[in-house]
Amino acid sequence: MGQTSCLGSQHDASAYGDIVITPTDSRRAGDACDAPGTADPQDYSEGIRVRDTSDESQPRLLASVATDCGSHTNTLVPAPANDRMLVYVSSYSPNDALADCRTPHDKIGVVAVPDADPAPAPVIAEPVLFPDGGSPAGAPGRARRSRPAGLGQAGRDDHLREQLCVNHPGVRGSSMVCREHTARREGTA
Repeated sequence: MGQTSCLGSQHDASAYGDIVITPTDSRRAGDACDAPGTADPQDYSEGIRVRDTSDESQPRLLASVATDCGSHTNTLVPAPANDRMLVYVSSYSPNDALADCRTPHDKIGVVAVPDADPAPAPVIAEPVLFPDGGSPAGAPGRARRSRPAGLGQAGRDDHLREQLCVNHPGVRGSSMVCREHTARREGTA
């Protein structure tokens, strides 16, 4: 496989077929791979990058998708029934000094990457997962629990799926994760 150089931090790759998604959670002066870092709190780019690796010797950047607070971690979920894949984008701590990352930042971004033409990968939803205040203003990076105390990781995951799949109908029907969650919840799984 060939290499590609795209500046920015994070870059944990998710892949499906010939498409590779990488997060960027550092402010860049633009969305090109060679864009330098910037300290500008108003005019910057960060989010995910979509690459085509069908020619393994020369991976190509197809799109840079800006997401609020960038992308620290993403989860790629194939949605073949809708001819696309969904990328669930989780960001780092909010910062009131940044134009696109102010508190409370209790949401995720959902990016749709079309199978036939991955380049126009729009943000299709930004559901708020913690409407009761997971990250209160004045305490960036200090998230309060938005789930019953004592839940382990499985309980936390179920709570997040509940918030996303049940409370956000635009995402609910488009994700296998949500269909499975709804089936378990309704006892039809």
